[in-house]
Amino acid sequence: MTQVSQCKLCLLQKELVNSHFLPASIYKLCRDAATGQNLIAVSQGVSKHTTDQIRDYVFCSDCEKRLNKNGEAWFHKNMARPEGFTIQDALEKATPSMIYDSFVAYEGSKIPGLDMDQISYFGLSMFWRAAAHRWPALNAPGLRMERLLLGPCKESIRLFLLNGAPVPPHISLLISVWPYKKKNRHQWCSTHRWESEIKIVTHIGSTFPASISN
Repeated sequence: MTQVSQCKLCLLQKELVNSHFLPASIYKLCRDAATGQNLIAVSQGVSKHTTDQIRDYVFCSDCEKRLNKNGEAWFHKNMARPEGFTIQDALEKATPSMIYDSFVAYEGSKIPGLDMDQISYFGLSMFWRAAAHRWPALNAPGLRMERLLLGPCKESIRLFLLNGAPVPPHISLLISVWPYKKKNRHQWCSTHRWESEIKIVTHIGSTFPASISN
């Protein structure tokens, strides 16, 4: 099935592809390899295992490639997996720029192994995707999710994602990284109280890249 309409990123009338809200590779990594269970989706007050993925005809193939090249591919390669978490490993070898009782902060651009251009691009792209289109709701045929309201920031972020236009100084991105390493699911849920788990987070500061690959 093909659909010709305006691409939400480049704004050109082009043939659109069936775009994912979350990259398809993330759905695969969220699947429990040990049990074969799919991820749990929560929609309309109902939670259940599902193979459904949030997608719609939103971007042209050129913009899909742009989003992948500038952030998605790097994030997929470095996100947490059962065998390890490369971003967490890089932070453990670095010296924090600030230390507080409840978290530590790092200057990400100075840490080997962290590509802050790619991380920033991917992070901003996810917020913008939620603002640019009303995506279909999971487990609710015919219904769509509400847009994220970014106001005038939405267009500034679109231009940044499209061609690397400067991001207004009042826009910042705070990246939090899970600070613990657990050996099994039981430890993941019970070793620490949830109140502490939520507070103790590792923060990476972000500066935005000067150029974007087209």
